Amino acid sequence: MIARILPIATVICLSSASTAQSIEPNGTRNFSMHVDFNYITEASNHWVSEGIFVDEGTIKHDHTEFFKGGTAKVGDSPAGQFGTFSLTFSKTYTGQSNLGVYDTNGAWKITGGTGKYEGMSGQGILRGALNTVTGQIHDDFIGKLDCPKC
Repeated sequence: MIARILPIATVICLSSASTAQSIEPNGTRNFSMHVDFNYITEASNHWVSEGIFVDEGTIKHDHTEFFKGGTAKVGDSPAGQFGTFSLTFSKTYTGQSNLGVYDTNGAWKITGGTGKYEGMSGQGILRGALNTVTGQIHDDFIGKLDCPKC
C-alpha cells in the first residue's frame, strides 16, 4: 500500500515545482526588487530581489532628471554578488500621506548588465514612498524579466 502512495506523491511534488518555476512562452519570468536609498546621506543604499534570481547589493546612482508635475526620470546601476545591471525608471510623486512623505508610482526598464545579468531585459511597475524630511526612498519594482544567464 505504501509503494502505491509514494509514486503519486512524487508526481504531485514534481508538478507543483515545475508550475512555480515555469517559463512563459516569450522566456520571461516574474521579478521583484525592493530598494532602500537615502538621497541625502546615501547611508541606506540597498536592494534585494526575488523571482527569476535572488541577489542583493548596493546601488550606484547615475542620474536624475526632474520634470514639472512631480515626475522624475532616474538611472541607477544596482550591483550584486553576480554582476551589475542597468535600471532606468520614471516615477511621479503624488499627494502627501504624512508631512513630507509622498507616494510614488511609475514604470521601470532593465536593459542589460554584466556577469550573470549580461543580456538581461525586462520592465514593470514601481510603487514606493519618498520622505523629503529624512531623504529616505523605499521603492518596490515588480514585473517580468528575461535573463539568459540566470
